Amino acid sequence: MASFDRLGWVCMHKGARCLEVDPPAEQPRQPPVGLLCGLLRGGVGAETPHGSSASAEGQEEEFSKLLFQAAHKLIDEINAQQQLLAAERGELLVKTVPLISLEILHNALALYEKHLVAQQRYLRIDPESELFLLHTDEALLGRVIGNMVKNALEACRPEETVTLGCRIQEGMACFWVHNPAVMSPTVQLQIFNRSFSTKGHDRGLGTYSIKLLSERYLGGAISFTSSEGEGTVFTAIYPLNW
Repeated sequence: MASFDRLGWVCMHKGARCLEVDPPAEQPRQPPVGLLCGLLRGGVGAETPHGSSASAEGQEEEFSKLLFQAAHKLIDEINAQQQLLAAERGELLVKTVPLISLEILHNALALYEKHLVAQQRYLRIDPESELFLLHTDEALLGRVIGNMVKNALEACRPEETVTLGCRIQEGMACFWVHNPAVMSPTVQLQIFNRSFSTKGHDRGLGTYSIKLLSERYLGGAISFTSSEGEGTVFTAIYPLNW
């Protein structure tokens, strides 16, 4: 568990909101290209680029980066599907640990700021976000916040910004994610249905899963607002001690 000193957050006075200094994002080590090629050749559908000897090194580096991103995306989708099926069967175990609100947001930002879905889009943490401690399941809450961020990025157009935030609301931990897009009334009525998707077959499980995990396993609730001029905000509320 990270300490307050390591995160670099300083409270100016009791009850004040805290401004954070972004901790350096930890970059995952890229696996060997040859290994990923063997694992993903049947699914990625790409060939090793060819070129002159002068550009071969640059092409290999770019191919390595793209292949690593594809592998990361595939593994994440597999894990998400397995977790969702286990959640529906009631098989997930909740492990409650102390968590720091702003660290949860930083982890979600670090996970998705280099993701393919974030290309030509921006992610930021609201500077008015509040620093507080809560006790809940780290993996499940991380999945919920991550899905909220991913859905918001997918809803955005290029050059638009997704904003993450957190606060204490009526004695509960509140996390929210905003994007500038507006959902139609038809989409709003179906957004939490398992079978509904605006993105194609088998791609609409994000909002369904955040509701399932929050309500069945984390004692929380999910809501949203979506209107012209205000955009869309998904809000997740949880007890501070679960």
